[in-house]
Amino acid sequence: MPAFAAGRAELINRMGLAAYAQLMDRFAATERQINRAWSAAADGVEAEVNDCLATAAILLEETIERLGAARP
Repeated sequence: MPAFAAGRAELINRMGLAAYAQLMDRFAATERQINRAWSAAADGVEAEVNDCLATAAILLEETIERLGAARP
């Protein structure tokens, strides 16, 4: 995660601000789902944990695809 955040300026230069915003939209959504899964686990709601992690996996794949488009 730190390396991803540290590369912000380079990603904006490569992708442009609009594409970077779309990348970060998926990345932030992934992070929210992981946080929801953690909260659900703490509350003992296993079905919600599984749903959130499944959604996070999909969002992370989208993030990776968008990040791959930024490679020179």
